[in-house]
Amino acid sequence: MTPHVAPSAYFLLLLGVIYGPSQLCSQVIATNLESCNVTLGMMSGDIPDEDISCSSSHNAGSVGPAFARLNREINGGAWCPSRQISSDTYEWLEINLRSYYVVRGIATQGRFGNGQGREYAEKYMIEYWRAGINKWVRYINRSEKYVIEGNSNTYTSEFRALDPLIISDRIRIVPYSKDIRTVCMRVELYGCKWMQGIVSYTAPIGERFSSTVNLFDKTYDGGRDDSTLHDGLGQLTDGVGGGDYFMSEHSTGPGKDYGWVGWRSNSSHSNPLEMVFHFDAVRNFSAAYFYCNNQHTKNVSLFSSAKFWFSIGGRWYLDEPLIFKNTHNPLPEKARNVTIRLHHKIGRFIKVHLSYRSGWIVLSEVAFSSVPAAGNFTEEDEPVVPPLVFPAVTEDSIGRHHVAIVIAVLAAVIMLLMLAIFIITFRHRRRKQAASHGILKPVAHSTNDHRITVNMKGLELQYQPKYALNGNVYGQVNLDDPDKLVYQEPDDFKASVYPATYSNVVFLVDSSREYAIPQDCIAPRSPKASDRNVLPPTFNRPLGKCSQPSLPNPAENHYAAADVVVGTSVSLNIQGVSGSTLYAVPDLDLSASSASSSGNDSCPACNNCTVTVQNSSHLSTTTQVRELPRHRMRLLNKIGEGQFGEVHLAQAEGIRELVEPLCTVDSTFLVVVKSLHRDAGEAARKEFFKEVKILSRIRDPNISQILGVCTRDEPLAMIVEYFEHGDLKEFLNEHLPDTFVANGVAKTLCQDTLMFVATQIASGLKYLESINFVHRDVAARNCLVGAGFSVKICDFAISRSEYQQDYYRVQSGSSMLPVRWMSWEAILFGRFSTKSDVWAFAVTLWEILTFARQRPFADCSDDVVVENARHMYNMDGQAVHLSQPPECPKVLFDLMLECWQLNEVDRPSFNDIHLFLQSKSAEYSLKT
Repeated sequence: MTPHVAPSAYFLLLLGVIYGPSQLCSQVIATNLESCNVTLGMMSGDIPDEDISCSSSHNAGSVGPAFARLNREINGGAWCPSRQISSDTYEWLEINLRSYYVVRGIATQGRFGNGQGREYAEKYMIEYWRAGINKWVRYINRSEKYVIEGNSNTYTSEFRALDPLIISDRIRIVPYSKDIRTVCMRVELYGCKWMQGIVSYTAPIGERFSSTVNLFDKTYDGGRDDSTLHDGLGQLTDGVGGGDYFMSEHSTGPGKDYGWVGWRSNSSHSNPLEMVFHFDAVRNFSAAYFYCNNQHTKNVSLFSSAKFWFSIGGRWYLDEPLIFKNTHNPLPEKARNVTIRLHHKIGRFIKVHLSYRSGWIVLSEVAFSSVPAAGNFTEEDEPVVPPLVFPAVTEDSIGRHHVAIVIAVLAAVIMLLMLAIFIITFRHRRRKQAASHGILKPVAHSTNDHRITVNMKGLELQYQPKYALNGNVYGQVNLDDPDKLVYQEPDDFKASVYPATYSNVVFLVDSSREYAIPQDCIAPRSPKASDRNVLPPTFNRPLGKCSQPSLPNPAENHYAAADVVVGTSVSLNIQGVSGSTLYAVPDLDLSASSASSSGNDSCPACNNCTVTVQNSSHLSTTTQVRELPRHRMRLLNKIGEGQFGEVHLAQAEGIRELVEPLCTVDSTFLVVVKSLHRDAGEAARKEFFKEVKILSRIRDPNISQILGVCTRDEPLAMIVEYFEHGDLKEFLNEHLPDTFVANGVAKTLCQDTLMFVATQIASGLKYLESINFVHRDVAARNCLVGAGFSVKICDFAISRSEYQQDYYRVQSGSSMLPVRWMSWEAILFGRFSTKSDVWAFAVTLWEILTFARQRPFADCSDDVVVENARHMYNMDGQAVHLSQPPECPKVLFDLMLECWQLNEVDRPSFNDIHLFLQSKSAEYSLKT
């Protein structure tokens, strides 16, 4: 793929071909058509007299065709036909250019005759000849007019630009007049050499896109039948590139569809899209260029593949085709050039098949890089089909034939039996491995059903950590190993016993690893595009051909350890001590001179907690957490409560000078105060300071920032940003789509605004992805909305009473998980990663487009949602996804489906998602 080049009128025609003196490789130049505007030789004499002819002349010796040269006074001073001109006469002046030229303009004069002339043409027409057409074609401009304005006197030359341009080797000028008059003319042609060599192309007729937009080849000058254009040239070679958005009201040219020709995939005559290009001579081809529209929102995409056949005579294409696979379809909707190398194939005809990626292929320009081929070439002969020879039939041959059939049938039966045995054995081993890892334990086992069964009712947790906290939240991540940055895996654990009924399973957790404290401060690796193709870590059983997800290996740690998995006998709690969702983070240096390591109740620094992060391009090198005066925080109401703390909405007053480096706010503004209970234990205090340090390292305009802490007295508290419009779910519930009829009171949101909101969320998650932080609770309820529809991602919805129904309580209520937003691997295996956040983001996008009127899978219980994750893992065809929201463009729902890919590595990165959504919001202007 070549980089995107912005089109403009008169820019896209690929005219110039420059060849090195000793190399066949050519370079196609996108020539500005303004430079293709030189005189072609009438004034200069480069066009000889013998190449100028006419239908008749009044006197060949004085006013013959050779004297029809612009600005030249030779003999009589012009060409004058023998007859007077009217609307019924047909007199012409013909110029033979001897080779193909692009004619972009024409200038005319009358006969001055040293002041004696009085004749000029008020109007005229143009005709042209091309070998592909083999007839004279009358020129018609884009306004569908064929009569061109001429002169008003005998001495002034009048230039007329031709749009569309003419590609021809012979031109005729035909004078025209409504009234009978004597006419004399002098002319000059303007243009340049036609380097492409295309004399005609054949293609299906373009189609109507909508009631107001048709994608026909409007300037095609060849023949037409019911479904095909043939023997002519048109918009695909006219040098006028279409705009990026052919449906836009701001498109240039006479219409929205200006410059584009399109074909629908479900048309019987255009799937695959076949085009045949005819050239002036046998040529050596090095590249082909297709300028394509890429409006995903209109079901228009780049073609997925192209096949090229080459022929000398144009009847038989005998060689195998050259195949090009266009595996990548860029998310931005800009029109773009697709370059395909043709490896110096030889031919005079090229047949092209383009395969559809979506509903439409829409093209503006097609060009080829080529040079005339040296040598003698003959047309292909018709392929000879060998005659069918039927052997003589005898009784012996019949018997042998029957024996062969019996043997083949028996062999097929044996192979089917072996395949069935292999599948049964494979599935049995798979279930056995699942059981050996303790991931999913069936409550009941039947010899007739080997699928995994999840039963949540009889599961309880007897969890005995050293400090009775939430378990290993921050598991070790080896950042030196790039292959281990993809998933969050369960940490090491030991099961003491598996009772036969699986009703009360006890797990002993190694409390000595309550937190993973790194030995060195290691910077997270910046994600690269190639990371999306990194396969998961090696598991105990090999991946099949379909890349079926494998069971995790508990010996490998990639992100924070998952101690609880839904549907298993262990427990995962993503809620922190203060009521927020805990980020799963890389194993960075969390021990730098803090109360969390010293055991003090307050921050050891007098005024600030200073966190130093080394060797990181994404995190601030020095992050200060300011000590804020508690009396400046006026608590308004409690909005949530965690296991060891509370979350309050508060009004901050008079602290602008303290927090302004972090955010610019008014003197009085809303904040969130997350505090610990006064009787919280030592371990909870340590975790509080760890959470402060983690949040202090996040610096992104689309993520809620920590503004400061209150640690000099009880209770310990951290102060976090809040926005005046509350969370996104509440905000959406207060609005209606702008497609609804407004009643004068209801507030509405247009789809551009929704895309602007989604783009900001993707931007914040892209930042978290770049520093290898996993949010684990991405949802509309965890996004705040401010002025101008600005959005910040937050983390305290899990503590709010109004959202308790969005969390699934497992293990007697000790763990809360947002299963309706979680990926299947997070539900079943506790495997949180940036890719599980991608899954949750798609659910959040679904919420945005439905205005959060209902929960995902609203008609299903939590247990059914967990069961659905099991179906995804089993790939038994019973799994379902959220349905496409009303008024949701197909391209956005396709994005959601990409985010819900079964295999994590197949899901897009947030960098790609943000780039795509950014293109959707590029023309958005904030509406107040």
